[in-house]
Amino acid sequence: MKNKLSILLRDVGNQKGMTLIEVIVAMVIGLIITLGALQFYYAQHRSMVIQDKVTQMQANVRMGFRIMAEKMIEAGLDPNQANDANPNRFGFQPNLTAYPGGLGDTISGSTILWTQDDSGLTGPGAGTVDLIEVKGFRLQNNAIDQLRASGGNLAWKTFIGGIESLQFIYYDENGTVINPVTNFADIRRVRLTVVAFENINPDPALAYAGDIYRRTLIADIIPRNQSFD
Repeated sequence: MKNKLSILLRDVGNQKGMTLIEVIVAMVIGLIITLGALQFYYAQHRSMVIQDKVTQMQANVRMGFRIMAEKMIEAGLDPNQANDANPNRFGFQPNLTAYPGGLGDTISGSTILWTQDDSGLTGPGAGTVDLIEVKGFRLQNNAIDQLRASGGNLAWKTFIGGIESLQFIYYDENGTVINPVTNFADIRRVRLTVVAFENINPDPALAYAGDIYRRTLIADIIPRNQSFD
């Protein structure tokens, strides 16, 4: 019995634990694995935030762009042929000086102005320009403004935000660029270009400006009316 106990004690005494170096190595490996997992989580979170914001930006600008294009198609609408007696009564306009509101905007590469007859053939005001029939878009302070009638005056209202640039290029019937625009009745086509942007910082706790993501939309608009035949 005594011999068996001695052997057992001897076996226990010969067992060795982990050295300090082994403990340190194990801690370092665990730390590396933990940091890798955290980095993966942060990358996935950052990608999701960016994707969400970019998708939202694209959806907003596409909807606004479509509305702009649909409205511009109706530029110069003239069902009563009022332009036969009053040339360019309905159509692209040089400025807004003839309308109440005191606006000094002029048609240009970043501003478009037009009138259209929404009264139909026999509606009230048919053949004449009502204030609500004066239309336009412009770029102002990284936003597209829409021209609206408000309280008996014309005023610009914010339409789409987050816009880096807005460009209108005007073409005649031969496809030649009209620049500067002098004879507005010659305009047959307008190329609309909108560049939207979103400054995204996935982690506001980090002190940096974020990354800028852009989306460019282009369309050729051909007004469907008889004013420019």
